[in-house]
Amino acid sequence: MKIIVIIEASYLQPGVFFQGVELVEDLTKYAFRSDTIEVVTTNGMSVPELMSRGFTVHLVKFNVYDRLLRLFSATTVYPFVQKYLRLTSHFEKSLIKIGANFLVFATQSSTPAVISKTIFASQVHDIAYLEYPEFSESSNYGESRIKLRYLEIVTRASSLIITESISLKNSMIDRFDLNPKRVLAIPHSVPKDITASTSDSTTSKFKFQNAEIFYLYPAQFWNHKNHRIIVQALKQLHQSSKMAHVVFVGQDQGVLEPVRELVVKLGLQDYIHFMGFQSRSELIELYRNCIALVMTTYFGPTNVPPLEAWSLGVPVIYSQHLSEDFGDSVIPVDVDSADSVAKGMQIVLEEAYRKRLINQGHLMLERLHNLRETEIRILLYQMRIISDRVLE
Repeated sequence: MKIIVIIEASYLQPGVFFQGVELVEDLTKYAFRSDTIEVVTTNGMSVPELMSRGFTVHLVKFNVYDRLLRLFSATTVYPFVQKYLRLTSHFEKSLIKIGANFLVFATQSSTPAVISKTIFASQVHDIAYLEYPEFSESSNYGESRIKLRYLEIVTRASSLIITESISLKNSMIDRFDLNPKRVLAIPHSVPKDITASTSDSTTSKFKFQNAEIFYLYPAQFWNHKNHRIIVQALKQLHQSSKMAHVVFVGQDQGVLEPVRELVVKLGLQDYIHFMGFQSRSELIELYRNCIALVMTTYFGPTNVPPLEAWSLGVPVIYSQHLSEDFGDSVIPVDVDSADSVAKGMQIVLEEAYRKRLINQGHLMLERLHNLRETEIRILLYQMRIISDRVLE
């Protein structure tokens, strides 16, 4: 069986791109001897990076016809037109020429909506945009309605659905009335550049005046990332004489200025540092020297930074409503309460508690690694069973 993993993300989107890379590597590692794993990318800039990993890589770009089909696929009449005219996208015809027996979409995408003949597994990273329509990134210009429509189409057409956690798997099953046997929970893997890093050095770039303690939050400035609550929590921490710092790493997506204004209003200009985009080596350096990761996002349930933090022995303060799968490996905080976040930031300063959190984080990584291996083996087995049902 030839399994084609489709990576639509560019390597300029490192979080999503490298999770796709890790999926290819793990599928290759655990595949049956008669299976071959190859990669299709829609982004020419990603080809050298993928080939450097030893993958067989095909570049297949969307043409205008593909884009029109994908847009049209969200309409009610599309299935009837597709069946009557026997529509097949240029993209899928290219995959058929490659000899694909089973497609695996490595990222959440609307592209599976135009797959008409080839069996596939789709990916669902999160459905939080359906739960938080108040954020502009969720609902502006009908965003959540569009995403919901594509999600409904794709999940109905998928032979298998890959989620990132048990809680998300259960949410998908309940919300879309799916067959539980067709939904898998494959946790994120820890990015290999994190585990391969051994440097403990700190450059002068990251030395803040009198900053013996700083918390790290690597996240782009979206509303749902909720930077503001950390700013308010730090002010409360200072009022209890804990003069810590916070480092924000990430690019502006439209809400940076309001966060800056709040920092000035609360008089925290010397304690909150906006670092913008940082390279992976610089980010790892920040992880190694921070007192804790504090992540107050509304969207999840899973995110990569906690995995990165655990792997580097960094305690994690995390959104309570996303902590169901993480047990005692995080400090859960109410992300609508500055008081709750401040208490979490204060608790992590206790050395004995920090050590216990670090140990629990390592144990959680081990559990997630074992679950990932098991679920990927199940994915390969399920693909084999499904493929064998189809006569060529």
